This record gives sequence, structure tokens and C-alpha cells, in this order.
Amino acid sequence: MSVAKRVSEEVAASVKEKGLPMTEKDQLGGTVGYNIRFEDITGEHTIIKYMTDGVLLRESLRDPDLNMYSAIIMDEGECACTVRIMRACKILCFLSCADLTTMISQTALCLKYSP
Repeated sequence: MSVAKRVSEEVAASVKEKGLPMTEKDQLGGTVGYNIRFEDITGEHTIIKYMTDGVLLRESLRDPDLNMYSAIIMDEGECACTVRIMRACKILCFLSCADLTTMISQTALCLKYSP
């Protein structure tokens, strides 16, 4: 949520810089929104949607081709389960010929400790 808020503030700042009037779509839930377990702050103008991996999984169950999205970027995809979910989504989308770009970024490694 905090990243979505910051990005939406940056979008609003760029609108102000251009001297354009602020509209609903320049606020959080407009061009930039987020969806977490019990809170969906998105709208008809949302272009960038931040969500948890659980919400993404739920969306993939409703729409296996993820037709609403043109790209999915999974940040901090450290959990092997999350990475497998994303790879499965990409495979399903590839099989159905959908055009979906996926990227998983990791800033830390998951290491299994063996004494």
C-alpha cells in the first residue's frame, strides 16, 4: 500500500508540474491503485495495480489467462511457492497465446541452513 501511495503521489506531482488541474484519477485509486486481502483501492482509470501474491492467485483462478493485465512484475519473489505460482501463470498464459510479460525480481536469496 505504501508503494502505491508514493507512486500515486509522484503521478499527482507530475500533473501539478504541468499545470494541469487535479482530477480523481490523479489520486490513489485512480491511475495507481492497490488490492490487498480485504481492501481494493482501484477504479476504472487504474493502469498500475499493486497487489499481493495471494490476490494475484485469486485473480488467476477467476481468469486463468489474466486477460486484464499486459505485464506482471513480482518484487521480492523470494518464496519458492510464489515463484512457482508466477511461472505457472506464465505457462498457462503462453499455452493460451495470451500476451503477458512476467518478471520476478529478488533482492535476497533464500538459503536452506543445514548444520
